[in-house]
Amino acid sequence: MTLSLAHPRFERLEQSAVEKTLGIVSDPQIASILFLIGLVGLYFEFSHPGAILPGVAGAIAMLLALYALSLLPVNFAALALIVLGVFFFIAEVKVSGHGMLALSGLLAFVGGFALLFAGNRFGYAVDLRIILPAAVVCAGTLAALSLRAAALRRRPASTGAEGLIGETGRALSDLAPGGKVMAHGEYWDAIAKAPVPAGSTVRIVGKEGFRLLVEKAEEGKGGL
Repeated sequence: MTLSLAHPRFERLEQSAVEKTLGIVSDPQIASILFLIGLVGLYFEFSHPGAILPGVAGAIAMLLALYALSLLPVNFAALALIVLGVFFFIAEVKVSGHGMLALSGLLAFVGGFALLFAGNRFGYAVDLRIILPAAVVCAGTLAALSLRAAALRRRPASTGAEGLIGETGRALSDLAPGGKVMAHGEYWDAIAKAPVPAGSTVRIVGKEGFRLLVEKAEEGKGGL
């Protein structure tokens, strides 16, 4: 077939807004940062359930990052490092490694992203000058979240029988040793270490199954 190019007609095909956005997302630097943002958002949601917004934003960022990685020529060994980092973060949420597992996951991510496009012939690469500061910010955020989660776990329970330990109540019947007490407007079965007459103020010192362990409070202290 002979092409006649004496009077060519040129047509310029512009990218749509969606195509331009996906083109930006497909940049290796942007994809790496989106992955880290998604990781922090999902970690926040799993360690502090009910926040909603961080989890939604993290899921969107993670999906965009995975979309970008599916278009780019990636190194599978580096991808395995990134997946290992994901497992470290999941383990941190489950077993509470006090941030060590999260830090190991972060190091796996940095190594994975540094090698992600190694050996490709298209010139793709993750600029460490961009990814390292992002990783440092991510590490600081994860450390703060881990410390907060650890502090919340150390707090005494504030609901149920555990939340009543240290509080006071009133004996509704003679406790010799078992009987009924009222604490925080609720009726409880209770056992006293020493006999306590009805109407006395008692201090809750523990629990045994569904029953409270109480002792007579000093006069003038405590109350309902």
